[in-house]
Order: sequence, then C-alpha cells, then structure tokens
Amino acid sequence: MYENGEGIVKNMNKAIYWYKKSAEQENKDAQNKLKKLKNKNQFMLSKLRIFFQIFIVLKLKFVLDPKYSSPLL
Repeated sequence: MYENGEGIVKNMNKAIYWYKKSAEQENKDAQNKLKKLKNKNQFMLSKLRIFFQIFIVLKLKFVLDPKYSSPLL
C-alpha cells in the first residue's frame, strides 16, 4: 500500500516499517519484500558510488588540466 501509493501518498519509510512489523510475525511475503528492498537499495548505492567516482575523476581532470582552466576560477 505505502510502497506503491495505492489510495495514499507513497511513503517507503512507512512501507518498510509495516513490512518489518509483518516480518517479525513470521510473514514470509514481508520477509521476502524486505530482502528485495535491501538488495535494491544496495544496488542503487553501488551505482551512486560509481557515479560519484566518475564525477570526481572528471572534476579533477577539468581542475588540473590547464586547457580547461578559467580565469574566473
């Protein structure tokens, strides 16, 4: 419900809260959903980490390479 915003405003924090509550009661669907959300979160964090590494490399290239330097910097 909260995860997809069905009839209410989408709210992943509330969705996770209720999945955890259900998982504590041995609800296998909730346990599987939490596992999938954790894997999805780890995947997104790894992509974000790669993005920032590329950003830093490109930023350093432009900062350190004299042909890209600007008198305003």
